[in-house]
Amino acid sequence: MLVGGIDKETSLAWMICGNELFVWSYLAAVAKDCLALEIPSSLVGDKDGKPLSGNHWTVCIMRWHSSGPSTRNSGDMLHRRSSTGVILCNRRTQAIAYWPDIYDESSSKGPVLSLFGHSDTSASDAISGCYRFNSLIAVSVPGAAHECIAIASEPTGALWLFQCSPLRIHRREVHRDTLGDNGTDHSQKNNGGRSLVWLPSNESSEAAERKFFLLTSQGIQCWGISLLHGINVKILGSQEIVGSDGELGIKKDIAGQKNIWLLDMQIDERGKEFNILVATFCKDRVSGSNYTQCSLLTMLYKSNQKFPSENNVVKCERFLEKKAPAQVIIPKARVEDEEFLFSMRLKTGGKPSGSVIILSGDGKATVAIYWRG
Repeated sequence: MLVGGIDKETSLAWMICGNELFVWSYLAAVAKDCLALEIPSSLVGDKDGKPLSGNHWTVCIMRWHSSGPSTRNSGDMLHRRSSTGVILCNRRTQAIAYWPDIYDESSSKGPVLSLFGHSDTSASDAISGCYRFNSLIAVSVPGAAHECIAIASEPTGALWLFQCSPLRIHRREVHRDTLGDNGTDHSQKNNGGRSLVWLPSNESSEAAERKFFLLTSQGIQCWGISLLHGINVKILGSQEIVGSDGELGIKKDIAGQKNIWLLDMQIDERGKEFNILVATFCKDRVSGSNYTQCSLLTMLYKSNQKFPSENNVVKCERFLEKKAPAQVIIPKARVEDEEFLFSMRLKTGGKPSGSVIILSGDGKATVAIYWRG
């Protein structure tokens, strides 16, 4: 088992090898002060005790006492004195491990655990071969020492909230799946949550109100969370991306087009542009062969959008505008199953302008360049 990643906000890289989680600063010329955190055995296997592959894991990292993005360039990033919390999630079993401060040598290295018990039920339990969590995001709680909130989404559309502290992890379901009948309609098993992402805050990291977005099979939902005086999560609005009007997003039911998947979403640092990875299952009308086409759809966020105070998303106006027609980045690729498609992750940015990296669950990275509309 080998999997890893980097966290831009904290300038830390991480890697899981065997039953250890390694964390280090990628800003340093040499990876000094690399920490090895032991992963409890209760997290390493699935419910049958079988070892898990790399793409069953996700990690969130929080830098405590940060005053904003400017601290990313400070020397603190290279030294142990930067207090840092880490969340490790087993996507298959929904088990969570939380290290409140990985650099605190005076405290025990053992993490706080939250295991998904047999008495708990999840709509995606009925979905064979499907990850029970497909996305996880986290944010620190203002004014609280080493406390954070994590939000996870299931393929069925259910959302789970984790309140993590040095003493315990409290979990609760904040949104039931949208499929009905506990998500047992297997033909609709992946119509719910695909990807979660925070809207970048222009204020300091102590902001008490945050917004996050959930990518679904047909569009994007906007959610709000209050981090003070009781954690309150509510949906603010919903917008269709795949529909009959191509001027507003992706037009469906075009000749030669057999299916459309919204796979992943990324928001730029300004919180202005939403980049959405789209896969389309097509049939060549000449040769009759099937292929997959990958595109990038860029939407502009209306930062001054006012959401209705009442919990009525039907009345919500559109909060995203289509910037330009979707840019094709992979014209023809081989046909893959849905599990492979849903493992694909989007990374945009870098040089030259328009660079895109698509990471898939099998470890492959596809690099492309698109021209902005």
